[in-house]
Amino acid sequence: MLQSMHCFRSAISRTSATVWCGAAALLLCPGCLVPASRMDSCQARYHQLSEKNKTLQTQIANLEAACRTLEAERDQSEQELVVLDKEIPLLFAKRRQLAQPQSAAGSQLKTLAVNTAGLDFDPASGALTLKSETFFRPGTELKAASGEPLGALAAILNQPSLQRHRVLIVTNGSSSETLATHQRSLQRALALQEFFHGWGIEKYRLGVSNYGHISRGYDAALSGHDPIQSDAEKMKIFLLKEDFPVIGWDTWKAPNRR
Repeated sequence: MLQSMHCFRSAISRTSATVWCGAAALLLCPGCLVPASRMDSCQARYHQLSEKNKTLQTQIANLEAACRTLEAERDQSEQELVVLDKEIPLLFAKRRQLAQPQSAAGSQLKTLAVNTAGLDFDPASGALTLKSETFFRPGTELKAASGEPLGALAAILNQPSLQRHRVLIVTNGSSSETLATHQRSLQRALALQEFFHGWGIEKYRLGVSNYGHISRGYDAALSGHDPIQSDAEKMKIFLLKEDFPVIGWDTWKAPNRR
């Protein structure tokens, strides 16, 4: 009997020791127990960071694709620049060639300019410069004496060697030009165009361009500038081949002749 009681007490002692050891272990390791709210918060933060990471990965992929596209465009631009570097000198040379009239006609124009007051010819560009006050009355009508030299000019411009050239009449003004002067310059250019047409030059070959700064009327009045008495007006006449592009000019309408 005493032996049985001793055995029972020993068992109780061992059980109590085990319980106390377990309680001590829990007290010494407080991190082993996590509140449910804390666990939910961590899981939510984990999912949030995971989604953010996916978004950032997608953005990185898009930026890499955009970078590849820009690099391709850069390479294409560099190739185009190489081609343009070769083409631009050729285009400038072609423009100079198109601007220059045929040698025989050029010689005739040079001779006419030398013998005609108020008319100059630039062999390098093929441009004729005409002083308006020499050939026009104070208004927009041509002087009677202008008929002979301008008729000779029209005859040269209408030669078979120049039939495939356009005749562009350009008026340009000065910084003090007023609206009245600007309009008068344009009317004079149109009158010269009609004169050339009367001498047999087809209208599809004739063009007029008018440009220049226009000051206000009261500015001219304050400066004492009289637009009607101005003698600074000039016209330029350019010969352009049919394939030379001119903005605002209709397409070539002449029949093809070979």
